[in-house]
Order: sequence, then C-alpha cells, then structure tokens
Amino acid sequence: MVTSLGGLRTLIYPASDLDAAKSWWVEFLGYGDSGYSLQVGDPAGSMVARARGLRSGTLADAFAAKVAAVRAEQWSQPSPCAEWSVRDLVGHVVDSQGLFEGLVGREMGEIPSVDDDPAAAFAAARAVIQADLDDPARAEETFEGFFGTSTFAQAIDRFVCFDLVVHGWDLARATGQDEAIDADEITRVLAATELFGDSLRASGVCGPAVEVGPDATPQERMVAFLGRQP
Repeated sequence: MVTSLGGLRTLIYPASDLDAAKSWWVEFLGYGDSGYSLQVGDPAGSMVARARGLRSGTLADAFAAKVAAVRAEQWSQPSPCAEWSVRDLVGHVVDSQGLFEGLVGREMGEIPSVDDDPAAAFAAARAVIQADLDDPARAEETFEGFFGTSTFAQAIDRFVCFDLVVHGWDLARATGQDEAIDADEITRVLAATELFGDSLRASGVCGPAVEVGPDATPQERMVAFLGRQP
C-alpha cells in the first residue's frame, strides 16, 4: 500500500514533512463513516455508492471548470497552500486520485502530465474515478484501512470529495475566481474534520486554525478552521 503513494504530496495542507502527510492520509482511509454502513453486495449500500458517485461527479465538474478558467500566466502563481504553485495544487488533486485506485489494486493508466496540460490531466484522472464509481462492483471493492474495512466509494467520498471542495477554494482564491462553496458541502467538510479529530493538526496535514470574528460566515469559519485566511 505504501508504495502506491509515490505521487502524493499531501491531503489538505502542504507540508515540509511529506512522510507525515502521507502516513496521516493512509491512516485515515478506513475511518468509520458517520452516516452509513456500506457492505459489499448490500442493495442499500449500492444506492449509497451511487449517491456518492453523483456527488463526486458534481464536485469534479466544478473543479474542472475552475481549472479551465486558469490563465496561462497564473499556473506559476502561489496558492494558499504554502510552497505550492497553482500547477502544484492541481497536480496534487490529480495524484491523489491515483492513490485510491492503488489501494484497491487498480491503476490510473496513462494520463496526460499536469506539467504539459493540467486540464487534460485532471479530466483523465476524474474519468477513471467516475467510471469506477459508476460500476457497482468496482465502487464497492474493499481495502483494509487503519480503522478497518473501507470501500472505494467510501474513500472517494471521504477524501477525494473533501479535496475537491477545499482545493477548489484554494484554486479559486489563487486565481481570482468565484470562491463560493455550497452550504451542504461546508457541512460535510466540517463533519469530516470532526471525525479526524486532533490528527487534523498532525505534522504535515493542516495548519493551525485562523481566528475569525463573530460575524464570520459558515464558509469563512470552515476555511479558517483549515488554516487558511478567509
């Protein structure tokens, strides 16, 4: 499992200690799902997997639109993630999707390089993920995480969707695009951070929370909690 992490840089927030970031991500891949108990071959579980596939597709569409709107001169600009350029940020999101394929013994196959064409690289990676989410057998394939058995669909919902929301905001902030996040996604992201607990602040994962005023919006509170300036 660890060898499949070669392209991974970090989960939420860039790190000087990349090994710590990688370890944290793998550790939480099997984290218990607060809302569902998804079992292989369970019809109800299959419906949940399909719902997760729809969510992933919607978020990937939004992220792809932001990638497509990046101007040529913006790819080398800094992002809200320290030490990451805009291109690095998109590269992380592309790389992370290959990690989850590796955890169930699959590969992304040949996809374009982010260095050459970030939009094409993301489009190819998300297509692989979405095809597997749309296939019930592949979506419900399991692997053993730190907290027990997890399905591919659970892991995508828990981590890749988290990335698409949070790094979608990062990308928007870095390139002057619309930063608005759907209220339901804000709720889901905050719920995920509660599950992660103190480990969210482990070395190489997420920066210290930023203070916000009493009038801060839910989105501003979420962004600040994840160590970013609203």
